[in-house]
Amino acid sequence: MSSLLRYGRVYMVLARVVPGFGILVPPLAACIRVSPLKFLLLDACGALAWAGSHPLLGYLFRKNLEILACMCAKAVVLVAESIVAAVALVVKVRSFRGSPANRNSRTERVALGETGLNRDRPTAG
Repeated sequence: MSSLLRYGRVYMVLARVVPGFGILVPPLAACIRVSPLKFLLLDACGALAWAGSHPLLGYLFRKNLEILACMCAKAVVLVAESIVAAVALVVKVRSFRGSPANRNSRTERVALGETGLNRDRPTAG
């Protein structure tokens, strides 16, 4: 409990940044008896830290992000070529092996004329 009393206000500020931790903040504030005004102030600081962290990280890593964007643009072409090659390979293999009905059939194909059935005249049955 002593660490909760000591670092409880810090936890409230970080609750916006850490996913899933925000649901614990109101009970934590009640447990350490933070006034509603202080709670709103700490929550606003956490919201400011969360909102400011994204532009700050973007600014700090801007050169790396440009390099990453160029690498992704080159990778899109490679992925597209790979997909086209895979589809072409599947089509070629399937056309080479024949249809599944022909491949799995052990019986010979029988022509319609050999069955004694005539398409024009239905058999009386």
